[in-house]
Amino acid sequence: MKNKFDIYNIEPWASNLYKPRPYKVLHGGRMSMKSTSTVLAQLRLSFNMTSRIVAAREVLEDIKDSVHALYCRVINDVEEYRNFFHITNDYIVNKASGVEILFKGIRDHRVKGIKSVENIGILWLEEGSFISKYAWDIVDATLREQGCELWVTMNPENETDYLYQQFILNKGNYGEELFIKQLNWYNNPHLNTDAIAKIIKMRENDFETYLHVYGGECLRNSNYHVFKKDFFVVQEFEEPQGIHPYYGLDFGYTDASAGIRCYLHDDNIYVTHEFKRTHVTANYLGEELEKTLKDYKKNGKYVIIADSARPDNIKLMTDLGYPVKPTIKGAGSVEAGITYIKTFKKCYVHPRCNEFLKEIYNLKYEVDKRSGQIKDKIEDKNNHLVDSWRYSLEDCMKNRYYVEEKYDNKLSNVSWV
Repeated sequence: MKNKFDIYNIEPWASNLYKPRPYKVLHGGRMSMKSTSTVLAQLRLSFNMTSRIVAAREVLEDIKDSVHALYCRVINDVEEYRNFFHITNDYIVNKASGVEILFKGIRDHRVKGIKSVENIGILWLEEGSFISKYAWDIVDATLREQGCELWVTMNPENETDYLYQQFILNKGNYGEELFIKQLNWYNNPHLNTDAIAKIIKMRENDFETYLHVYGGECLRNSNYHVFKKDFFVVQEFEEPQGIHPYYGLDFGYTDASAGIRCYLHDDNIYVTHEFKRTHVTANYLGEELEKTLKDYKKNGKYVIIADSARPDNIKLMTDLGYPVKPTIKGAGSVEAGITYIKTFKKCYVHPRCNEFLKEIYNLKYEVDKRSGQIKDKIEDKNNHLVDSWRYSLEDCMKNRYYVEEKYDNKLSNVSWV
C-alpha cells in the first residue's frame, strides 16, 4: 500500500516542529492538516525521545473523543511506522524507544488526569479554543514542574478565548520561545477536488462564514465591525480593457510593509493584488512591489500613494525611479476614507488577496471602556493593507465631485483634511 504521507520530505515551515521550543502553536481553519501535521511530527520525534507524549483536552469523557483515532490512521498510512507502534484502546507505544503516547482530560477528576502523569516531554492541547483559564492554570503548573514542551492546535472561535488571547493576540510576550503558524485549507496538499469546490462555493456565497470556518478567523460581532459582510464578494474576475489601476503603500519593517492594487468599475471596487511582507528595506521595496502589484513599474506611468509619515522612504523610492507620492493625513482622514469606500455598491476581492481579507474581516470600531458603547473611531491595529487601500483611492475621493460618476450615494458631511 502506497504511503499517504511523505515522512522524508517535510514542508519548510514544519521543520520548526522538530526544533526545541517551549511553545508551538498551530491555528487556523478546518481541513488545514493542523492536527495531522502535529501527529506526524510527534510520531517521528518519539523515536528519539525518552519521555512521554500526552494529548490532552479540557474534558475527556471517552477515548473516542480524543485524537487517538488520528494517531492510528497516520500510523496505518505510513508503511515504515506500522511495525514500530503498539496500539491499545487507551494508549500507543513506540516499540523501538518505549515512548508512550497517552490521552488525558485536564479537568478529569474521576480518573487520573495530567497532574498524575510523570516524565512528560510533549504536552499537546488539542481544541485549544476551548481551554479555560482554570484548565490553563493546571497546564501551566505542569509545564513549570516538568519542563516539557507545550503544543497547541486550535480553530479560533472568539477573541476572548483564553489561549487565543495568550498566544495569538499577545504572542509578543513569548519572544523566541514561541513558534506559531497559521494553517488553512490551501496549505493542505491532500485536499481532494470535491472538498476544494465546497470551500470555494462558501467563499463566494458566504464570505463571513468562510473566513471563520476555513480561514481560521474568530467569530465576529457585526455591530463592532466596520464593514458588513455583504459588501464584499470574493471571487476570481477578468479585468475589463481600459481600466485605470490605483496603488497604495503603507511603510513598515518589523511590522509589515503593505501595498494594494485596485480599480473602479460600474460603481464597484475591485481589489486585484496585495503585497505584505516584513523586513524589506525601502531601497528594495520598489523591486518587490514591481514583482507583486501588476503594472506598477520603475519609471512607469502609474503612481503609488504612500504613507506620508515616512518622507525619507518616499524620497529614496523616487530617487530609484519608482513613481510614488505622499498621502494627505489629518484628523478624521481614516474614517473619511472608509466612508468614501462604503459609497460603492460592492467590493470584489480576488481570492489571492488572503491577508487583505483577514484585515477587512477584523476591522473594528473602538469601544468606550466605561460604557461599552461603540465609538465612531476605527481601531488602529492590524490594518496595513486597509490603510494602503484608503491611500490608493485618495485622489478619487478628493475629485469625486468633479468627475462624472454614476454613484447614487455621495458623501455630504465628510471633509478631507
